[in-house]
Amino acid sequence: MSQCFQFKQFTVHQDRCGMKVGTDGVLLGAWAEGGKHILDIGTGTGLIALMLAQRCPEAEIIGVELDEQASLQAQENVTMSAFAQQVKIENMPIQQFSKQQLLHSHFNAIVSNPPFYHSLKSKSNERTMARHTETLTFKELFQAVNLLLAPNGCFSTVIPTEELDTFMSEAYIYGLFVSRLVMVKTVETKKPKRCLISFVKQKPLRFKTEEVTIKNAEGEYTPWYVQLTGDFYLK
Repeated sequence: MSQCFQFKQFTVHQDRCGMKVGTDGVLLGAWAEGGKHILDIGTGTGLIALMLAQRCPEAEIIGVELDEQASLQAQENVTMSAFAQQVKIENMPIQQFSKQQLLHSHFNAIVSNPPFYHSLKSKSNERTMARHTETLTFKELFQAVNLLLAPNGCFSTVIPTEELDTFMSEAYIYGLFVSRLVMVKTVETKKPKRCLISFVKQKPLRFKTEEVTIKNAEGEYTPWYVQLTGDFYLK
């Protein structure tokens, strides 16, 4: 796998990160709700934070990352980009970051590509930490979101479809309600593999749900995916 991923307006180096640039991160970075004050929980390489900085030029963004090497690499990626003044990287658990915030409910947009695997652990400690719920359970994630999200804010994330029911149930416990849900198929003939989902604190009268596909039967990217990611991928 390449140790460097070139986007239109920034470059992501990833040789020291457990989780590399992947479809989930790109989808979330392009789809997530933006705002003036944005928090990226588990920023990894800094990919999603950089994508949101590109999309939201006026935003102030904080990326929180537990792993020291990943946070150092995220900081380097940010420093080398045109968005260095917008993005700040913090090396600490989100649980600690939440406790240090003097002004809670500050962020009007929170994003996270969270750890979600309960088994099939990787041989790499960094990759295991990035992909498994041991260092950040769903409960802990929603505790942090509930504490840090502004009353009218939005929390956006991407999860495997098999985790959807458990994830939504945990959200409801912490007073968060679904506002958007997109079921994403990799190809038309397969069942949805992942979900893009956003939550708010005020229960909406209804929420928008749709099913989309990344590639068509010929293996070409669909208009939906091209339109969503077109500002980021090099041709």
